[in-house]
Amino acid sequence: MFALPLSTPRFPFRGVLHCLDVFERELERYEREGGNGNPYIIFVMGDRGFRDLENSQEKLLIKSIVEYDATSHTALFRMETAIHATAAAAFSDSILLWTSKFPDHQLIHTSTSSVRGPSGKNKRPDSAWKPAILQHGRDTKWPSMALEAKWSERRAKLEQDMRFWIEGSEGQVKIALTISVYTRGRIVIEKWAMDNNKTIFTEQKMTIVRSPAPNCPRITGQLTLPFEDVFLKTKKSGETDFVLSHSQLERIAADIWAVQYTEIGRRS
Repeated sequence: MFALPLSTPRFPFRGVLHCLDVFERELERYEREGGNGNPYIIFVMGDRGFRDLENSQEKLLIKSIVEYDATSHTALFRMETAIHATAAAAFSDSILLWTSKFPDHQLIHTSTSSVRGPSGKNKRPDSAWKPAILQHGRDTKWPSMALEAKWSERRAKLEQDMRFWIEGSEGQVKIALTISVYTRGRIVIEKWAMDNNKTIFTEQKMTIVRSPAPNCPRITGQLTLPFEDVFLKTKKSGETDFVLSHSQLERIAADIWAVQYTEIGRRS
């Protein structure tokens, strides 16, 4: 269902305070184990329980809910690490730097908003953006661009998340991205798409390696995001697409590695 290992911890929902207690215990265990295992927890709950959580004041739980499936009555929580947060923030900084060149086009950051898809699944991205002024008739709940930050996760989970944004939005999400961080210092940023057979695939990819092998490049690939797909309007003279440069990727990687290898040092 969530493209996760069968060993993913699963608990019944017995109220917000019980949920918080269980989550905090699992988070402590995850951190003791070095944050290299499965970061997900599943709670079995109905729509009422999910609404109680969303309306509660427990910020740790609210920000940790990444999906809710109304069909199976299950909520997926992720134990976020500093690596997750830094990866999303570092990429967002590059987007902000680009959009600041266009003062006439305001882009709203909507990462705290969960979205319910047509299948009854709610999902919250790590970062998302949409124009302040939307086209007439467009569903306001969908961002134009969504980003998921991943820390050593299964490929199947990445594809499932991207399918939600691309297929679930019926094309209203124009750009679906992942930034994946791996244990040996490799960072991969991917732009995803769906073909006519509804197969999810990587359309563009940039990779940076912290310690490349001899005669191997440190950075490979490219990433370009069309202006029209971000702002949902035709590009005019002087307006440019977003192009992730090597120097920008180096800055993103430096932020992530500063956190990643500090965390590794603490564990050793």
